Amino acid sequence: MFRIMIETTYDPPLTQEASDAATQRVAPCAKAYNIHRIRRFISQDKRFTLCELIASDADSVRTACRQANISFDRIWTATVLEPAPEVMAFSQIRANPTVHVLVEVTHPPLAEELLQSEIPDLHPYFESRHVRWVRSFVSRDRCRTICELEATDVGTVREAYRVAGCSIKRVWVVNILESEPETVQTSGVREPV
Repeated sequence: MFRIMIETTYDPPLTQEASDAATQRVAPCAKAYNIHRIRRFISQDKRFTLCELIASDADSVRTACRQANISFDRIWTATVLEPAPEVMAFSQIRANPTVHVLVEVTHPPLAEELLQSEIPDLHPYFESRHVRWVRSFVSRDRCRTICELEATDVGTVREAYRVAGCSIKRVWVVNILESEPETVQTSGVREPV
């Protein structure tokens, strides 16, 4: 099983009714293909969603979405990077987050050793601005990353990236819908090769 991401943009913005209808349409297809949703990030303007899933492969997710008539912009396999426990504990003490932020960056392919770390290069910039790194989703080609962060405001996140010399492709303030704990099994999830 792999971590699979679905990105979707909406114009007009996503409504609760449309979201509920899509959830009902995709449920039998997701069950048939053994696809499990972990969480869904919805931008505050409801024009973008990022859905994090566990599935056997990205193609089964594409097939399930097409069978359920669910639109999407991109479906991709991700490697998930999370902070070490001591970094997480320290940042939880220091941070007083009020918003959840997703940041998309593109870059030359990340070296394999960076995929085994927690991207320490940005920690000093985050810590001094009370930005907490939650996790990052790195594309299979390692040229694109979406980072999940918590901060007091989105301006603080933009400033941390600017001072660190990292350019942001897109940024969203998001709400997070977590799946029911008993329905998601993350053990046995493999990283893409």
